[in-house]
Amino acid sequence: MNLAQLGQALDRLDCQEALAFWKQFELLQKQESAPVTIVNAGLVKAGKSTFFNALIDREHEFAVGAVRKTVQNQAFAAKHYTLIDTPGLGADADDTRIALDAYKQADLLLFFHNVNDGELSKTEVAGLRDALAAFPEESTFWSRVLFVCTNASSKEREEAAYIGQIIVQQLRKEFGVLDPQIYLTDAHLYFTGRHKGIESFIRDSGVPEVRARIMEKLVSLVETKRRLMQSRKQFIVRNIQDAIEAQRGSELRRKRVELAEKKESVAQKVRTLEASARKILEKKEQFLKQQEQAKMTCYQDYEESSPWYEANHGNFFYDRFQELLRLFTEINMLVAEACKNNDSMQRFPKIKAPLSVEVDELDLAAMSSLQSTFLGNYGSYNSFRNEFRKNIFEKAYQNYASQLQSICESECDAINEKLQTFEQLEKKEAKRIHESSVRLDEEIAQFTRLKEELERLLEEKGQLNEG
Repeated sequence: MNLAQLGQALDRLDCQEALAFWKQFELLQKQESAPVTIVNAGLVKAGKSTFFNALIDREHEFAVGAVRKTVQNQAFAAKHYTLIDTPGLGADADDTRIALDAYKQADLLLFFHNVNDGELSKTEVAGLRDALAAFPEESTFWSRVLFVCTNASSKEREEAAYIGQIIVQQLRKEFGVLDPQIYLTDAHLYFTGRHKGIESFIRDSGVPEVRARIMEKLVSLVETKRRLMQSRKQFIVRNIQDAIEAQRGSELRRKRVELAEKKESVAQKVRTLEASARKILEKKEQFLKQQEQAKMTCYQDYEESSPWYEANHGNFFYDRFQELLRLFTEINMLVAEACKNNDSMQRFPKIKAPLSVEVDELDLAAMSSLQSTFLGNYGSYNSFRNEFRKNIFEKAYQNYASQLQSICESECDAINEKLQTFEQLEKKEAKRIHESSVRLDEEIAQFTRLKEELERLLEEKGQLNEG
């Protein structure tokens, strides 16, 4: 992946911090091929613009005058370097901000001080601290600063040199600079010598000395700038990598939180469904108990009615009733088997066989009337009584079994439908969790690939630097 593709990848990541570093990287790419940048610094009216004009032998290239002219950074591009004239320190906050922006681009900084002001003022010391803080590489700052004292010819040579020594002591005390490079100059004397052809004025102005020193530094500055740019770019690439790692960590944490929330939501639904299932089981148990109670009710009906029949009709019905009870038990076993593997959600209405009602309504008068009516059909009282009792019980239990079967089938259908709904919901949530996990794995893989590409890029840059 080349640098352009890396930039496109960063755009897709939507990592604002990494994108900001990438913009700095692109700016450094442009600056790397640019010529050496020389920036001036100092208070307003320190003679910065005038000296720059003398440096390039153009008296009016940078605006000068009694009234402050420079309010924005002004640039002059020569073949091997670019001069940037700043508004200066101490005028207002905007001027200071504009000047500091220029210091960040500087390969060489010329700090100007008017010898008529004596030693460095508090404003100048503070300005140097700001320039030091704004400079990209603090460790090499003092080796790339030239101190230019202007208007030196307005003082005696010894006095101007004394002021220069005081400034040296200030720099050592305030910043720990062991050997600051200080030059005594006078741009006005330089232009006077140019106009009148006086070589001694030109020589004593100090401008040729500073110009020669700058040209000496240009050779080393070009190589230093190349190494400096490589160092800055590697630093920015590391920042991009750190930002991407942080973004990836943030995304992973957010994904984990979302996944945990989804899992908790699914778990809550499962707990709700489990609670519903427990209710189903409880209702199933209740239904079975109701069945057992219905069975016992039939036994109680028999126990209550048998003395009356035994007293009036003998023991004939006893054997027949026992047979019917056996059939009833078989019916209940079949019903229980049908319901065994199904969960009931509905309370069954209590079903009571009409046995007790019909038995209670039988009395001697009714039996006598029925005997005379059906005697011809059954041939004897015993056969009539036998058939009549048989019909009563069979009809009662057929009705009971039919109702139980109908209810069981209906309940089983409803329960199966709810269980299917539960299974579908569970599968759907499981599918969502799986899809989220797959997407998360893909994003992790994407971040990993980007990290490997950045590491490869750093390795290639390191090999290039070694070459």
